[in-house]
Amino acid sequence: MPEAELITVKEFQDRELLGDYVDLFEKAEIPFSVEDSKPRFDATFANDESRRYYRINVAPVDLQNALELCGRMDEKIMKELPDDYYLFQFSDKELREILVRSFEWNSLDVMLAKKLLTERGVPFSEEKIAEERQEITDELDAPEKENTLIVVCGYIFCVFGGLLGLMLALLILNSKKTTHDGHRVPRYNAATRGHARNMLLIFIVVIILTLFFVGAQLG
Repeated sequence: MPEAELITVKEFQDRELLGDYVDLFEKAEIPFSVEDSKPRFDATFANDESRRYYRINVAPVDLQNALELCGRMDEKIMKELPDDYYLFQFSDKELREILVRSFEWNSLDVMLAKKLLTERGVPFSEEKIAEERQEITDELDAPEKENTLIVVCGYIFCVFGGLLGLMLALLILNSKKTTHDGHRVPRYNAATRGHARNMLLIFIVVIILTLFFVGAQLG
């Protein structure tokens, strides 16, 4: 079945925890696939496993059975946690922060944080938490704003026909960043990339004029 037709029922950052659920799905004979969302190489986040996610995907027809299976496994794992598990020491505010920044935590901790808040009688709005999470991820994933120094230097180098200007322009145009969910997007905003295209044009014009001038002198 094409990947687009599959539905994610569970997401992990803990590979060992993923293995427990994979064994469970295999024993229950529920067809599934495992998706590894590790970003392609990005020097900014090289070897940063916190940005790697594993997802268990199933067909729509198996969704209900898969959710019930995961629910039972979740409860079992949480009951078996040791009394000194670090989340038990978290304050209400810290637990709520886990829900808001759930993309930075493994699925077990997110579920446990929600369970502990409920048991403590601490009210929380799923809608409000989702809004706060969206604000944070939007800020994290947004392209970098224009860096005046880089842009000015790029123009200066390109005007003088320097290869450094060409390299800087290409770097701005081709540089990517990894979003919180593993997607690759341009690192710099549209305005900065527009300046980079102008730099390339200036560089080309300068080179052409230089060659023309040199040719005229030699002729």
